[in-house]
Amino acid sequence: MFQTLICSEELNRDVLIHEKLQSWEKSGLQLVLLPCDIEKWSRLDMSKALWIVTKNEEWDMGKAKEIAMLPYVPGLEEMSDWKLPSFPKAENIISGFDDLDLEYLDRVFRREHNLPWIIAEEEDYILREFVMSDLDGLFALYEDETLYPFVEHLFDRKQEEEYEQQYIHNMYRLLGYGMWLVCDKKSGRIIGRAGLENRDYGDSTGLEMGYLIHRDYRGKGLGSRVCKRILEYAQKELSFREVNCLIHEENIASIAFAQKLGFHFSEKILDHGIEMLRYKMDFRPRKV
Repeated sequence: MFQTLICSEELNRDVLIHEKLQSWEKSGLQLVLLPCDIEKWSRLDMSKALWIVTKNEEWDMGKAKEIAMLPYVPGLEEMSDWKLPSFPKAENIISGFDDLDLEYLDRVFRREHNLPWIIAEEEDYILREFVMSDLDGLFALYEDETLYPFVEHLFDRKQEEEYEQQYIHNMYRLLGYGMWLVCDKKSGRIIGRAGLENRDYGDSTGLEMGYLIHRDYRGKGLGSRVCKRILEYAQKELSFREVNCLIHEENIASIAFAQKLGFHFSEKILDHGIEMLRYKMDFRPRKV
């Protein structure tokens, strides 16, 4: 996570923003207010800082110093295009601080530095995005022969590398979700893969959850804990009303696992000519 938050003294004068900044500072984040804290500025490790900018000149200065930045434009929704400040290639712009939290700021920081998002973290595992340096570990995971026949093989190395590069951009950066890596927290070893993807069901596009855990880590409740965190992410962060699992009818263990999580059988469908069972979890409250 980033260690320092930079913003202007002018921004800090807003009472509500001031309270939010103070609460973050109390949690251990270093706060630098410009121009008052110019001495702190000179000693900053810019690679671990996030700057909330409000002016074009701040944006230009931050770009020159390669600082991760988050533009703040109050009243953004009511502004005409010609009144908008110019923040070229900004992936995120905020218009208020009410719903802003450290988790969101950390994700902005990670995107700016091409670092993986941490989706969930517990005492024994980390669920995070894939990065290209994970390629060897990913291939090692798929050497577990017990994953098959119900899990698709990876492509050959060159094709898989090209696929993952596109996946990082098209899924993680554009949609904010995808298939993530389950990593052993102590060793860093990739021990599983689980996450959310889009699937076309003919009349609609739905959200599908997939999961696999290396044989050495099964039977310990890890898969259940990981998938519960994924479902929490889907319900909290995404706009889909339900999550699906597509399971081969002979994959008895996976069917039992989905049912244990709370999925209910919906229908049989054909997936690339193979009959699959569709299980659903509905996020909408049930009618009494």
